[in-house]
Amino acid sequence: MNHRNKFGAKKCEYDGHKFDSQGERDYYKHLLTKYAKEDIVAHPPKVSLIPTMSWKLDFYITSEDRYIDFKGMETKDFKEKLKVWKAFGPTVLTVAVTTPIIKYHEEDYGPGLYCWKAISG
Repeated sequence: MNHRNKFGAKKCEYDGHKFDSQGERDYYKHLLTKYAKEDIVAHPPKVSLIPTMSWKLDFYITSEDRYIDFKGMETKDFKEKLKVWKAFGPTVLTVAVTTPIIKYHEEDYGPGLYCWKAISG
């Protein structure tokens, strides 16, 4: 695959999964070092937050009941969904980013990655 999205990310494949960016693929590889392969669901079904909004997240960790979204950049759509997740999200959400673009990172989460966790209200 050699397609780029509107942000310049290059789509790719690894381990039978298609990823929207090389960063997302690399994050999947990082998850494989922390969790059993069967605990990682790449591209889980959309999560319905409110009747008019759902979120297609990148990963779900079954052993922790935790969703993960990999972000290369912060968008208006992401900010809106994050606000709704804080109020109505069903479980923990980890946002993994390549740079501290999100002001609220709390811990390093792999080489060059930061994360911010939001727990539903």
